Amino acid sequence: MGKCKFCGERAGWFRKEHKACREKHQMGQTLARDKVRDAILEDQDYNSMNSALDEIAGAHFLRPDQIQRLKVLGFNEAVDHALDDHLLSAEEEKLFGKFLSESGLSKSELNTDGKVNRLVQAAALRDLSEGKIPTDRLTVNMHLPFNFQKSEELIWVFADVEFYEQRTRTEFTGGHQGVSFRVTKGVYYRTGSFRGRPIKVEEMRYIDTGVAAITTRHFYFSSSSKNFRTRIDRIVTLDPYEDGIGMQKEGVSSRPQIFKNVDGWFTYNVISHLNQL
Repeated sequence: MGKCKFCGERAGWFRKEHKACREKHQMGQTLARDKVRDAILEDQDYNSMNSALDEIAGAHFLRPDQIQRLKVLGFNEAVDHALDDHLLSAEEEKLFGKFLSESGLSKSELNTDGKVNRLVQAAALRDLSEGKIPTDRLTVNMHLPFNFQKSEELIWVFADVEFYEQRTRTEFTGGHQGVSFRVTKGVYYRTGSFRGRPIKVEEMRYIDTGVAAITTRHFYFSSSSKNFRTRIDRIVTLDPYEDGIGMQKEGVSSRPQIFKNVDGWFTYNVISHLNQL
């Protein structure tokens, strides 16, 4: 006879859990997640929060590793709530800073879903909106293949960026005009000429994958086959997407470009603010 994986009591033939225990376990996950979220947003004492989580864990069959994961999920919900208006106030930043230092979780653990990055980006945008350069917001843990100028400061870096550029190719449409007649069995001869006409077709072509960076003066891209920088004040169009950004710099020969795996909303706002400083 099987035992319930939650309470350890007999569950019946071919059963591994009681329905009531499973529901109690699921309710405990919700309670723990909500407790962490509210503790952050309401600036509650974290010793009291941890005591409450211990009680929830004991009553709802939650393991320590599950409580740690629920702390991350509660943190994620708190970030989403704070950034619902796309702004992060100085007071909200202090609340999250307190949790980061007292939660017992590392930044990498809390950044599993990119929420720590979102907080840093929101704080950087607040700096820019106040006319400040956010030079101390970003921590870079990788080699950057860029030769930055002395007069510029690094704001953000994106890895694994797919670079696309609009290219033009020529296609011919049309057909032959004329007649065909048989020369001998199985052999035909056609007279006439090709009356096709060339058509220019625009397409967005994948170029390479590399690293992109935003500084106070330039947008940089570097890969094994393509390396360039574009002055911020020469970018004439910006199109933010859910998973990237499209841009085009001034110049008759310039082509529209798309950078995928870039935070389009953040990049759009950074460049817009930089052009107003």
